[in-house]
Amino acid sequence: MNRPKLLPYSLAVFTFVLPLILSSDARAQTETVLYNFTGGSDGLQPQGLTRDSAGNLYGTTRSTIFELSPIPQGGWNFSTIYTFSDPANGSSPSPGFVFDSHGNLYGATYAGGGSPKCIVSGGCGVIFELSPSANGWLETVLYSFNGQKDGLAPLGYLVFDAVGDLYGVTHEGADLSCNIQGAAVGCGTVFELLQTSGGWKLSVLHTFTGGADGAVPAGGLVMDSAGNLYDTTIFGGNRSGICNLFGCGVAFRLSRTSSGKWLQDTIHTFTGQDDGEAPEAGLTLDAAGNLYGTTYEGGGHHRGTAFELSPTSSGIWQWKVLFAFDSVDGTPEEPLTFDSKGNLYSATFIGGPYGGGVCAPLGCGVAFELSPNGQGGHWTETVLYDFTPSGDGWQPTGGVVIDAAGNLYGTALSSTAGWGNIYEITP
Repeated sequence: MNRPKLLPYSLAVFTFVLPLILSSDARAQTETVLYNFTGGSDGLQPQGLTRDSAGNLYGTTRSTIFELSPIPQGGWNFSTIYTFSDPANGSSPSPGFVFDSHGNLYGATYAGGGSPKCIVSGGCGVIFELSPSANGWLETVLYSFNGQKDGLAPLGYLVFDAVGDLYGVTHEGADLSCNIQGAAVGCGTVFELLQTSGGWKLSVLHTFTGGADGAVPAGGLVMDSAGNLYDTTIFGGNRSGICNLFGCGVAFRLSRTSSGKWLQDTIHTFTGQDDGEAPEAGLTLDAAGNLYGTTYEGGGHHRGTAFELSPTSSGIWQWKVLFAFDSVDGTPEEPLTFDSKGNLYSATFIGGPYGGGVCAPLGCGVAFELSPNGQGGHWTETVLYDFTPSGDGWQPTGGVVIDAAGNLYGTALSSTAGWGNIYEITP
């Protein structure tokens, strides 16, 4: 089905609603460290978690992929399931995985790969599959990037469509004339990996130019029930006012036409004002087709925002701010996660009350909840836990995942007891 093409940004009507500054303090949650990394064969500096249907947790460090499995009698069992020791098979794995129906795991690495045409030293990254076997998990490289037309530094938040093809984004690469970040390495792509009889074949669906379409996607894609793809870019878009250097970022949609061609629509262009700027975390999709995300900067307190984008019958997307963060609330830059009641959760890399020491001057980070409160579409932010410069870890990264009981799980990049940890926050 063809969906109506969106009007240009200058003609679109958005609802800019200044947020009520609603925040509550519920720091009665319990934080438990499930595993401390040693920097040895287990890796160091974990970067986020993915939870499978059986409740196992998977994540990446700088050089490994690990699994944390619940033990029926209580506790957790940690294992390193794969180590990237050969650069040709990828290096620097990206957080975020997707599983197929057979239990195979798919992800990406920022660097490495065997392409001799890669435009940067160290490799341009790969898409890989890990398959469980009697001899452990076996890796298969599905595609090695070269940084030219196909892109550079793919992200691990991949999505499957109904027929088993994979979709993802590269952080950089492709149009080498796009040098938003000060280096002519390109502004990224959206790609599709098709399963064929001869293996996986990559097709570029969109190459970012740094203009109205944005530049440098960073959150990973989400797909709606119609097969449309959504994400955000950190840069590009509006280049006026405070956005005049690189642009403040955009939210975009890719839709497949009846002829099979993909069209890119910019559904919101960030201004750096009340709506924020630098939407690093990507988007989260609800069952009604609304999109939720955060910005790293901008907003009423200049510490970022949480926002909602809602489709309308006219094809124009309506934007509204849900919450404006301040330094105590943290600065959001990680994905949002829904619970079964429609509340949103994440963790911030910085912010909170514990400045000084290793966290100076920006704070150690917080875990938070956003809940609709019925007051004109605004949401209430509740800080669930303040990370400290002690054994509980600090600088939480990768957001959180949630189980049916409402327990949150995540990773902290740093800790006094080791090279980061895996934590649980219990309500």
